[in-house]
Amino acid sequence: MIVAHNITNPCIPAVFLLSALFSLSAHGGHGFYNSFATIEWLKSPGSTPENLFYSAEVFAEDFSLSRAKNLQARHKLSFEYAEEKLAESVSLFTRNRLSAADQSTLLYFKYLDDSQQTALQLMTTESHEVVQNLAERLLQHQYILSVEAIQFSEKSYIAAVRLNKVIKIRYETIIANTSRDFQDSHFFKKEEVKWSWEASSLPE
Repeated sequence: MIVAHNITNPCIPAVFLLSALFSLSAHGGHGFYNSFATIEWLKSPGSTPENLFYSAEVFAEDFSLSRAKNLQARHKLSFEYAEEKLAESVSLFTRNRLSAADQSTLLYFKYLDDSQQTALQLMTTESHEVVQNLAERLLQHQYILSVEAIQFSEKSYIAAVRLNKVIKIRYETIIANTSRDFQDSHFFKKEEVKWSWEASSLPE
């Protein structure tokens, strides 16, 4: 389900305004447009690697994955876990807890790899929709991170940029398995992500 996200940080709307202005320029002055205006934002993180029982929770997540009844269920569950870990990383970046953020980020990619693998397996037996949805959401992850990054410290911002570069590589790997029409539909969306990162970049 796609819902409008809630912005609580007073600094964040500036990024949306700048992104909108960039979009206005790029679209020849035909009006404000933001492809990401109504995307589902990351949920509030639960526990993080700093919590005492975090390792037990990760063990439970891995056990649940191993017990998934089919590929569809495993794909959905692994991506849910990936989004939880990304939310943890963002929260930890905000608090400048980089060591803990690194742990969440590693788990994000672990679960993302599982989700990617199951998506590609499903593509051989079912429609390409599952792969398209994964590509769509990974592009949204890049945008979300660009918006959140405006509130990060310099060190956290640098770590977020590194994270975004790896997400972009995973996105490109996934979208390469989709149709040319679908890839073309992402052209302006990718430009919006680029503009959003430029708008949130650290001052020289």
